[in-house]
Amino acid sequence: RCDAAGMRGEVAKVVGLAAAFAYAAIPAAHAQTHAPGASGVGDPYFPKSGNGGYDVSRYAIALRYRPNSRRAVATTALSATATQGLSRFNLDFRGPRVTELTVDGAPAGFTRKGQELIVTPPSPIDAGDEFRVSVAYAGRLGPVRDPDGSFEGWLPTGDGAFVASEPRGSPTWFPCNDTPRDKATYEFRLTVPKGRKAFANGTLVEVIPGSGRTTFVWRMRDPMATYLATATNGRFKLTQGTVQTSVGLIPSYLGVDPRQARDSRGPLRKIPRILGIFESAFGEYPFESTGAVVDRAPRVGYALETQTLPVYSTAPNTLIVAHELAHQWFGD
Repeated sequence: RCDAAGMRGEVAKVVGLAAAFAYAAIPAAHAQTHAPGASGVGDPYFPKSGNGGYDVSRYAIALRYRPNSRRAVATTALSATATQGLSRFNLDFRGPRVTELTVDGAPAGFTRKGQELIVTPPSPIDAGDEFRVSVAYAGRLGPVRDPDGSFEGWLPTGDGAFVASEPRGSPTWFPCNDTPRDKATYEFRLTVPKGRKAFANGTLVEVIPGSGRTTFVWRMRDPMATYLATATNGRFKLTQGTVQTSVGLIPSYLGVDPRQARDSRGPLRKIPRILGIFESAFGEYPFESTGAVVDRAPRVGYALETQTLPVYSTAPNTLIVAHELAHQWFGD
């Protein structure tokens, strides 16, 4: 039995209980603490490489390079998830002047200290929240020198740049969480003067001609460590084909500086055979494309196993080609 007075009483009790629960929930919703993310991940050799407090899932890099002046205009956008409540966080970046920085589309504060780009978002970021950071920058690009005397990162050449970033060269050309612990997918939109070509990881999805320039769009859909990213560019002959693997045909991209064509022709022709031998020993090839970029960069003096597309600073022999391809299964 339920009369009007009884109903009013029951409604009052329900409303009262709902208000009490809502009031009790307010402190819980705002109880999360926010603190700065760590400025490094504690690597024993490079303690400031990498950052704490977030995990990157994707980088989108749009970069226009002018080889004659060695200057670039670029924007890097990264999508990430906070692994703690963040009052601020760091990116690794040694590149040129930052012209604009936003978090989720809103202007954010930032300062720079050494390789650290310290970002203060317009409001704290809760643990578990996804957020997007966009960094616009412009100026001269160049390499970083390690204590052992080697150079890596953005290494200018006479007609472009040889881009090989192990172990800490990626921050010379894009802001990132520069630790192998934080792998992500990538999209590269690389714009170079007409007649030059630009190479990156993954699959070449579009070539866009423009007025005096060309944009090459590459996508790396498999998660990749920052040091394996490349944007090598210059005067190359691009040969596109396919290679048969145990999982089917995959695209192959060979970019060869014409001055290295004769000496590199034989070793590069052996890539399909090398992959077949390694598949029989190690298991199926782990990526959706393969290839090589052979540059003429005599001051560099090394090759690197950049993911899917190893880069060589001079014509390699067969052993070096096999070496860099073996890294595709095992990392470094």
